[in-house]
Amino acid sequence: MRNPIETFVHHAVAGVCFLLVTLIAAPSPALASSAGEAVIVRTRDLDLTTDAGARRLLRRLDHAIDLVCGGSFLQQFSAARRAHATCYESKMSETLARLDAPLVHEQYTRQSARTRQRTRNRQS
Repeated sequence: MRNPIETFVHHAVAGVCFLLVTLIAAPSPALASSAGEAVIVRTRDLDLTTDAGARRLLRRLDHAIDLVCGGSFLQQFSAARRAHATCYESKMSETLARLDAPLVHEQYTRQSARTRQRTRNRQS
């Protein structure tokens, strides 16, 4: 049985049916379809008090933010790659700040550290 805090967190998070990842300003018209675009990310089916639930939501957020920021074949060009990375970081930070799910934030921090390390290794 869960302790009362875990139960409260689970119900509070489960009560939020949707998490909107909102695009405030597109980095470029070629990279995103329109300012104000939103992608609906389902959270109701996830238990964000578990690592598995946090990882699954992070994958969903990754996909949604990639769509909002215009991730595509255009990323092969350095300017598009930089614009996408800037948009992605901004949107993920905004979304995680609104989401009361510490495990999701923790998973993202670990994932980001691994990505930065791989990037440094490739540049060496």
